[in-house]
Amino acid sequence: MLSQDDRERLAQIERQLAAEDPRFAARMGATERRRRTPLVIALVAFAGGLVAIAFLAGVLLAVSTALAVVAIELARRAVTSARPSSPRTPRWRVAWRRPLLRPPWRRRRA
Repeated sequence: MLSQDDRERLAQIERQLAAEDPRFAARMGATERRRRTPLVIALVAFAGGLVAIAFLAGVLLAVSTALAVVAIELARRAVTSARPSSPRTPRWRVAWRRPLLRPPWRRRRA
Protein backbone atom coordinates (compact mmCIF):
# COMPACT_ATOMS: atom_id res chain seq x y z
CA MET A 1 0.00 0.00 0.00
CA LEU A 2 1.19 3.45 -0.84
CA SER A 3 0.87 6.29 1.60
CA GLN A 4 -1.24 9.32 0.73
CA ASP A 5 1.84 11.36 -0.15
CA ASP A 6 3.19 8.64 -2.43
CA ARG A 7 -0.17 8.36 -4.21
CA GLU A 8 -0.32 12.08 -4.81
CA ARG A 9 3.27 12.09 -6.11
CA LEU A 10 2.53 9.14 -8.43
CA ALA A 11 -0.58 10.86 -9.78
CA GLN A 12 1.43 14.02 -10.40
CA ILE A 13 4.12 12.08 -12.28
CA GLU A 14 1.45 10.33 -14.40
CA ARG A 15 -0.18 13.66 -15.28
CA GLN A 16 3.21 15.13 -16.19
CA LEU A 17 4.02 12.08 -18.35
CA ALA A 18 0.65 12.28 -20.09
CA ALA A 19 1.25 15.95 -20.85
CA GLU A 20 4.80 15.40 -22.20
CA ASP A 21 4.27 12.22 -24.23
CA PRO A 22 0.59 11.22 -24.64
CA ARG A 23 1.31 8.25 -26.94
CA PHE A 24 3.76 6.66 -24.48
CA ALA A 25 1.34 7.31 -21.60
CA ALA A 26 -1.48 5.69 -23.57
CA ARG A 27 0.67 2.61 -24.26
CA MET A 28 1.57 2.35 -20.59
CA GLY A 29 -2.04 2.82 -19.52
CA ALA A 30 -1.25 5.82 -17.37
CA THR A 31 -4.08 7.93 -18.79
CA GLU A 32 -6.77 5.31 -18.40
CA ARG A 33 -8.97 5.83 -15.41
CA ARG A 34 -11.06 3.08 -13.96
CA ARG A 35 -14.73 3.82 -14.02
CA ARG A 36 -16.94 2.68 -11.22
CA THR A 37 -19.89 0.46 -11.95
CA PRO A 38 -22.91 2.66 -12.50
CA LEU A 39 -25.50 2.59 -9.77
CA VAL A 40 -28.23 1.66 -12.25
CA ILE A 41 -26.47 -1.57 -13.22
CA ALA A 42 -26.06 -2.52 -9.58
CA LEU A 43 -29.75 -1.86 -8.87
CA VAL A 44 -30.85 -3.86 -11.92
CA ALA A 45 -28.66 -6.79 -10.86
CA PHE A 46 -30.08 -6.64 -7.33
CA ALA A 47 -33.67 -6.52 -8.62
CA GLY A 48 -32.96 -9.45 -10.96
CA GLY A 49 -31.63 -11.46 -8.05
CA LEU A 50 -34.76 -10.74 -6.03
CA VAL A 51 -36.97 -11.80 -8.93
CA ALA A 52 -35.01 -15.05 -9.30
CA ILE A 53 -35.33 -15.80 -5.58
CA ALA A 54 -39.08 -15.08 -5.66
CA PHE A 55 -39.51 -17.32 -8.71
CA LEU A 56 -37.65 -20.19 -7.06
CA ALA A 57 -39.70 -19.78 -3.89
CA GLY A 58 -42.90 -19.94 -5.96
CA VAL A 59 -41.76 -23.06 -7.78
CA LEU A 60 -40.81 -24.69 -4.48
CA LEU A 61 -44.22 -23.84 -3.02
CA ALA A 62 -46.03 -25.24 -6.06
CA VAL A 63 -44.04 -28.48 -6.04
CA SER A 64 -44.51 -29.02 -2.31
CA THR A 65 -48.25 -28.39 -2.62
CA ALA A 66 -48.53 -30.88 -5.49
CA LEU A 67 -46.63 -33.50 -3.51
CA ALA A 68 -48.88 -32.96 -0.50
CA VAL A 69 -52.01 -33.39 -2.65
CA VAL A 70 -50.62 -36.60 -4.17
CA ALA A 71 -49.73 -37.97 -0.72
CA ILE A 72 -53.21 -37.19 0.62
CA GLU A 73 -54.86 -38.83 -2.39
CA LEU A 74 -52.72 -41.96 -2.09
CA ALA A 75 -53.52 -42.19 1.61
CA ARG A 76 -57.23 -41.80 0.88
CA ARG A 77 -57.13 -44.54 -1.73
CA ALA A 78 -55.23 -46.84 0.60
CA VAL A 79 -57.81 -46.36 3.35
CA THR A 80 -60.91 -46.69 1.18
CA SER A 81 -59.70 -49.76 -0.70
CA ALA A 82 -58.75 -51.73 2.39
CA ARG A 83 -60.63 -54.91 3.08
CA PRO A 84 -63.05 -54.79 5.96
CA SER A 85 -61.87 -56.06 9.30
CA SER A 86 -65.10 -57.98 9.90
CA PRO A 87 -67.37 -59.95 7.53
CA ARG A 88 -70.33 -58.09 9.06
CA THR A 89 -69.28 -54.78 7.50
CA PRO A 90 -72.14 -53.55 5.30
CA ARG A 91 -71.63 -53.69 1.56
CA TRP A 92 -72.18 -49.95 1.12
CA ARG A 93 -69.12 -49.23 3.29
CA VAL A 94 -66.74 -51.30 1.22
CA ALA A 95 -65.77 -49.58 -2.00
CA TRP A 96 -63.91 -52.48 -3.59
CA ARG A 97 -66.93 -54.85 -3.52
CA ARG A 98 -69.24 -52.64 -5.51
CA PRO A 99 -68.20 -52.21 -9.15
CA LEU A 100 -69.44 -49.16 -10.98
CA LEU A 101 -70.41 -51.17 -14.07
CA ARG A 102 -71.30 -54.82 -14.04
CA PRO A 103 -69.87 -57.01 -16.76
CA PRO A 104 -72.41 -57.89 -19.49
CA TRP A 105 -72.67 -61.56 -18.43
CA ARG A 106 -73.62 -60.55 -14.89
CA ARG A 107 -76.29 -58.00 -15.70
CA ARG A 108 -79.72 -58.68 -14.33
CA ARG A 109 -82.41 -59.35 -16.87
CA ALA A 110 -85.77 -57.91 -16.26
